[in-house]
Amino acid sequence: MSLQYISDNDGTTTGVFIPIQVWKELKEKYNVTEGEYTDIPEWQIKETQRRLDLVKKGEISTRNWDEAQKDIFRK
Repeated sequence: MSLQYISDNDGTTTGVFIPIQVWKELKEKYNVTEGEYTDIPEWQIKETQRRLDLVKKGEISTRNWDEAQKDIFRK
């Protein structure tokens, strides 16, 4: 099996990519249905769109995950 590791800007491994065939086999083996992990609640979709609209208007700003993560774990 060929795995691909995902790293942040500091080189820390943050995730792993597995081939789709392996994912299908795992889903079948553990009886996982797509809806368990892919359904996004309607309230979350609306909130995300609201925040994106605020960013586009310049009313709020964003920063990348690496910066935010450092602030979170510094406290």
